[in-house]
Amino acid sequence: MKSIREIATELGVSRQAVHQKIKKEPLSTALQGLLTSVDGALQVGVDGEKLIKAAFSKDMLSTASALSIQPVNESITETLLDLLKLELEAKGRQLESKDVQIAAMQHTIDAQAKNIEDLTETITIQAGNIKDLASSLNAAQALHAGTIQTQLGRDMITEGEASATAETVSPVDGKPFRRWWQFWKTDLTQG
Repeated sequence: MKSIREIATELGVSRQAVHQKIKKEPLSTALQGLLTSVDGALQVGVDGEKLIKAAFSKDMLSTASALSIQPVNESITETLLDLLKLELEAKGRQLESKDVQIAAMQHTIDAQAKNIEDLTETITIQAGNIKDLASSLNAAQALHAGTIQTQLGRDMITEGEASATAETVSPVDGKPFRRWWQFWKTDLTQG
């Protein structure tokens, strides 16, 4: 590989002249891929050097460009095709990988949807069971409350009779009980 300065010295022209030729068409497209930058200086391969020298040679301009540029263009085209094929294969592998990932995600989503359906069904069944239990509990509470009320009613009647008897008869002498504030009442049983 040679630098632009070395090629300019061999041709007997300035570096600027070589740079200007490199920038003009068709040489600029022919040199694509043949120029590299090393430490800020352009380096040209052997094929690129031939193309630049052919562009500067006045008598061989038409012949050199026809003979040298054509094989370079074909090799560049082949290289580009090879690179594109490799890139296409890499993209194909990436797509296959993504397809596998998508299938796995879809399987996971389907499984989660099935779990959600099962849980929804279970919740519905449990809600029905809770309603049944609540109505049974209310019925049992009402029955128990009715039983307690009936017992309380009986006990109150029994207690009422006992207290009425206890209030009217003195436990000491068996006479009707009189309270001190009821001193104006007369004893009905004596009279």
